[in-house]
Amino acid sequence: MWNGLARRGEMEEAAVRAMEHARRAGDVREEAMSARLLGGALLYGPAAVAEAIPRCEEIVRRAADSPMLEVAVLPILAQLYGMQGRFPEGRALFDRSRSLQDELGLRYFSARMANQAGDFELLAGNAVAAEREQRRGCEIFREMGETGRFSTVASTLADALYTLGRYDEALSWTRESEEATSPDDLVSQVDWRRVRGKVLARRGEIARAEELVREALRIAETSIDDVHLQDKALRDNAEVLRLLGRPAEGVPYAQRALELQERKGNVAGAARASALLEKLAGGA
Repeated sequence: MWNGLARRGEMEEAAVRAMEHARRAGDVREEAMSARLLGGALLYGPAAVAEAIPRCEEIVRRAADSPMLEVAVLPILAQLYGMQGRFPEGRALFDRSRSLQDELGLRYFSARMANQAGDFELLAGNAVAAEREQRRGCEIFREMGETGRFSTVASTLADALYTLGRYDEALSWTRESEEATSPDDLVSQVDWRRVRGKVLARRGEIARAEELVREALRIAETSIDDVHLQDKALRDNAEVLRLLGRPAEGVPYAQRALELQERKGNVAGAARASALLEKLAGGA
């Protein structure tokens, strides 16, 4: 998980070098791991979606005889397609990756992809599918005793449940995430706080709700070079202020989220931020 030390640009450069060394050495597993790091840097960092897609597509083309490499990159490419609103194409890539994982017996990677697919479905506006994917990931990681990844999937499952209006369940899963999260797992530290903040705002626990979402944003903006995590924290600060009857105060947060996603070229993410801005402007 993220330790707050590396930046996405640095990871991208290192991953490219590592992929080349692994390819020359014929080390397929190492090449796949490096490809996943490169894809993650392109997906979550500031690189434009329009730039990231062809780079990932080129890796997939080269991976015709390397299922491990396909497994590593297909879910990332699927998420990038989702950012352009190409949801059917993205789902087809998830299906292809899932088939390869089943053939190769890659249960750990299947659980990791469940979280990626869940995020994809939330972006597509399908919280039911997101819950299904993330719950499957939680179950696999729990069976494996893998707490680090479990904490991340648990927090995103909580977000899907919140979206579905199942607030008590969402709160429970933020506790599951918090209990499993290590101090240096900054992604989970952001996610359980921002989701719990929204639930507490609905319960009228004003001070604690604001404290949690502000802390989530502080961690996201100062410790992690992750555009999408920052976007989530910004939108959830706006959502909490809306729930507390102060929508005008939430507008700057939603505007910053929109600007982030426009710079990224995340069309679907920008549309989501725009919808929130409209809601805030209407005083809803």
